[in-house]
Amino acid sequence: MSLHRAWSAPTAGIAKEAGVANGSLFTYFETKKDLFNALYLELKGEMASAAMKGLPGDADIREQFFHVWKNWTHWALAYPEKRRALAQLGVSEEITPETRVAAHKVMTGVAELLEPPVAPTAP
Repeated sequence: MSLHRAWSAPTAGIAKEAGVANGSLFTYFETKKDLFNALYLELKGEMASAAMKGLPGDADIREQFFHVWKNWTHWALAYPEKRRALAQLGVSEEITPETRVAAHKVMTGVAELLEPPVAPTAP
């Protein structure tokens, strides 16, 4: 089931597609919105982990950036359905501000790599 169809799908359909009983779905998620927020965080974490895997800490910034980009591209091509779901969730009003903050924290390693180092200022 695509995420697009899941927006309007009854939770029973989502549970069936996931291979779990409808009641089991609500053991973990009170609402469909909670499910989508958890999925968003899970996918952000997976993407960040894949992007940073094997990062050569002793390499220069250009090599590190290329490494992250190459890993992210590999993840996106290997899991196109996850990439699409993440893109859809990223623009969804169902994702709460709290979840967006948590997702930003998950991406801290990537963000730190992209931020230029700040030179110390003289006293």
